[in-house]
Amino acid sequence: MLVYYVGAGIAQFSVKPAMGVAMSMGMTWAYVGINTLITAVVGVVAAAGIASIYYELRLIKEGAGPQQVAAVFS
Repeated sequence: MLVYYVGAGIAQFSVKPAMGVAMSMGMTWAYVGINTLITAVVGVVAAAGIASIYYELRLIKEGAGPQQVAAVFS
């Protein structure tokens, strides 16, 4: 989790200065587009991480394999 948070922070804060320059030049659409893209990527990675942690915890606690986990959602 720590690696994820550090990576997400670096990704989001590394683009902010460049987008500040773009906004000062009147290119707010570029800022909104890139910020949305970064937020989407970070969200996808977070969702995949949560799903994998859920699966591993179920496997450790109950010995539930993929079929049992899939049965929960059907």
